[in-house]
Amino acid sequence: MLLGNLGRHGNGPIYESLSNKFSKASEKDTQNYTSDNRTQGIMEKSQWDLKRVRFSGKKVGRMDEFVLQHEQMHSALLREYEDSLKISKKRHRVEEEVWKDKSQKSKRRTGLYVKPLSSPFQYVQEKQEILSQSPLCTNQTDTPACPVSSEQLPTSLDVHQPDTSADPMSTEKKSTEVVVATIPTQSRGTNILIRHSEILSLKPHQWLTGEVIEGLFHQSCNEFKMTNSIYILNHYTAGVILFGDRTELSRQRLSKVNFDNYKAAISFVNIQGNHWKLLYIVPVISSVFLVDPAHNPAEAQESEEAAKKMQEYFKMRMTFGMHDWSKTKWKGATMPHHVQQDGDSCGVVVVLIARELMKCFPVLPKITFGTSRTEMAAVRQELAQMLLSDSVFDSDSNCAICSNSTPPGSSALLTDWIQCDICGRWYHSQCLDMDQASFQEAGTKEWLCIMCM
Repeated sequence: MLLGNLGRHGNGPIYESLSNKFSKASEKDTQNYTSDNRTQGIMEKSQWDLKRVRFSGKKVGRMDEFVLQHEQMHSALLREYEDSLKISKKRHRVEEEVWKDKSQKSKRRTGLYVKPLSSPFQYVQEKQEILSQSPLCTNQTDTPACPVSSEQLPTSLDVHQPDTSADPMSTEKKSTEVVVATIPTQSRGTNILIRHSEILSLKPHQWLTGEVIEGLFHQSCNEFKMTNSIYILNHYTAGVILFGDRTELSRQRLSKVNFDNYKAAISFVNIQGNHWKLLYIVPVISSVFLVDPAHNPAEAQESEEAAKKMQEYFKMRMTFGMHDWSKTKWKGATMPHHVQQDGDSCGVVVVLIARELMKCFPVLPKITFGTSRTEMAAVRQELAQMLLSDSVFDSDSNCAICSNSTPPGSSALLTDWIQCDICGRWYHSQCLDMDQASFQEAGTKEWLCIMCM
């Protein structure tokens, strides 16, 4: 149809077949062809089809190739048009609505992740009776202040199965790396792990570790509901800000923390590896307190130097686009407080002052607690009880070494667990470095963990 009747160019059976093919094609209704605009229609259609072939990136060198490609494309369009005529209208099935009979209701199936309660709900009165019988809830007003003893402290995190042989504060046990408490922090989903070797620092005449002090800070912040008002700054970050090298300061910029969301910040720093000081920052009064639990005449001067360090820190954060607390002109300040009367209670005094600040926030408290040796020993016992009672560690689902449900770095589908027959703690065999032979042997006899040996 594009080139007209090709049979007009010669004689013979081939030209006759071309003439017959042209006559049959011209009689079809699908062809846009009339005798009036025969020449014009052929030229326009041929030009359009030639452009379409060129647009598709096909090279045509001879006329017969062009005719062959056009026939293929044109036949495809015709088949598509014929298929469109075969599509029938969509039928909609309409049924009469009827009420379902209750007798036809099938029995409800229990969900896949739903299991019945193994025991009835524990009412408040029964729960109080159980807790009153547990050593976790000893009345502090009835018991006189005395040094820490292994008979008064809780034995494990499970209040229903206390055992004196698994007492974390027992002086007869060697220090281990077993997790005895986990305290939730301000960051969602993160906890501070308190291990057995760290909680032993709460015994009399011992220096408190940084993990225990920071865990007590977060426990007090949760107790007094100050999580949205006072930011607890990590003690390592606070030490870098006050005493670290300037090159290390940018690594502790806390890019995910917006200090404008808080009304104060509190932390503590270590001095020469054997002394703790309290750091308290209040932007409303533009003051930085560096509280020394020991008697220190230069406390005001040290607070002034700490204020200059904080000023440099917030200016450094401005270079990273963080302008919170950057316009405040910090100055050093002091507060009246009691001092320690021994050489190892600096961490305990820091915790007690921090608790008073959180309890009376935003007002500066009047510190009235005593710092004698007997009083410090009793306070150490109370702090240990608070860590153990406020712990959120799930000893039935997590390992007592790695505090996770799966061993770190393990990709195995099945995990070998072993439970102590005395304290009931669960351990990963991988965390205990147990081979398969030792694991199989431990299952045939009584097995004691490193806390109960």
